[in-house]
This record gives sequence, C-alpha cells and structure tokens, in this order.
Amino acid sequence: MSKKHPYFIEVWLNGFVKDYLRSISRIPSEKFHPHITLVRPFCLLDNESVLERRMTYLFQDINLIQTVLEGKGTFENQGHRINYVPVTFGADKLIEISDDLESGLEDYVNFVPKPEKKKTMHVTVDVDGNPDYCPRIDYLIRNLTVIRDKLIWFSYDLENKVVLGRRESLEYLKGI
Repeated sequence: MSKKHPYFIEVWLNGFVKDYLRSISRIPSEKFHPHITLVRPFCLLDNESVLERRMTYLFQDINLIQTVLEGKGTFENQGHRINYVPVTFGADKLIEISDDLESGLEDYVNFVPKPEKKKTMHVTVDVDGNPDYCPRIDYLIRNLTVIRDKLIWFSYDLENKVVLGRRESLEYLKGI
C-alpha cells in the first residue's frame, strides 16, 4: 500500500452538485472529486475480504439520506486554509452514520487519530483560495464509496442494497 492509512469511506457527489462544486474550486477538475468523508482514514487489521463483508453488513442498515449543502466555511490544516461547503441539513444524520460505522469497524481497522472532537460534515472545495458562497443545493445520498489508495475500491448502492465493484461504481457515478 502506498500510504499508511489508505482506506476511506466517502460519499462521492455527482450530477449538478459535482459540476457546480468543480466550477467554484481552483482544484483542477480531473483531480477534484467532490465528496463528503464519512469515515476517517484507516488501515486493515485483517484481510480485505473480511473488511468488505463487514462494511457491506454495516451499510445494509443505511437508507437514502437527504442533505443540503449551503454556505462556506474554513479551517486550518498544516498551515493551509481549507475552504469548504458545509452540509447544513442532514449533517446530524451523517455524523450518526459516521460514528456507527467507525464503531462497527473498530475491531477490523486501525484509524488515524481524530483531528477534532467535533465532526463537521462538509465538501472541501479549495485550498488557500476564497470561493464564493454556495447557494442551497439539495442532494440525496444514494451510495457510499470505499476508497483504497486514492481509487474507488467499491460502492454500496443504498437504494438497491447491492455492492458495486470498481467499474460499476465508476459507471454509476457517471450516470447520475
């Protein structure tokens, strides 16, 4: 593995919201995949197939999640100002899901230390820039994406309750 903690669980945004967030970001669009990180970085304590089964089991109880993105915010990270769009509706539900997933995975993975005591659900849009205020965008979360070494490993379709492999995940993200 290329990093010490190469795994994440995220919500990759697509459709209009992806296009809009790319338009307000200075990050090159081919490198910018707007997402909400649900589970902080982690590495395996067991093999990947055991981890995939565990995550799939945990994902089964999660249903579609209505959210709203709006506004702008900043925080400091290693000397850089990180600009983000906050999740203003649905953040409490996402934090609850995040906490449940981390609790359900704690015997299977090793997490990086929590950066802050309070989680802020957000989509990073820029580093050191000053993007515009994001108008209200309603977004229905339909899938969870598991990242391994900066690439999609698999996704879980919350609506149909099925696992999508890497290729299917990429097609799904293009199609919505």
